[in-house]
Amino acid sequence: MSELFAEPGEDAPPVVTARRSLGTLDNAVRVETPNYDYYYLCTELRRKRMIPVITKIRAKSADQFGDLVKHAGEEYIYVLKGRIVVNSEFYDPVILEEGQSIYIDSSMGHAYVAADGCDEAQVLGVMSSADEELMGTLLEMHGAVPKSPKSASKRSATVKA
Repeated sequence: MSELFAEPGEDAPPVVTARRSLGTLDNAVRVETPNYDYYYLCTELRRKRMIPVITKIRAKSADQFGDLVKHAGEEYIYVLKGRIVVNSEFYDPVILEEGQSIYIDSSMGHAYVAADGCDEAQVLGVMSSADEELMGTLLEMHGAVPKSPKSASKRSATVKA
């Protein structure tokens, strides 16, 4: 009976999954939407809790963007190129410059748009959730299922406006 309630000892070896994935834009799953081009990285790993994405942001205003997006988990956005405006359900908009970042609760409505004077911005985003099927959920949210690749290194999906 005591074994049922015993906590693992400090001597228990850590679990090593030995997972590894190299990500490039060439082998990313590309999803085009009216507001963004998403490049999902390291997609061959299933049941991930972190989803890395390079996103090219074209939308220039909250009106052009449309309804705020919500999904499970949290996300971190780091501006690689350009300037963005982060619009969210509970906070005033904030402008982020290259090299700046933001961490948000993804269940709060949010949208990223290119700031004034910036035609297109590029960000690195990392979404995380206890939902091991988060990537599938995100792809469904975009209304996209990746097309069959012509080669293993080129995959894309398009969302029609």
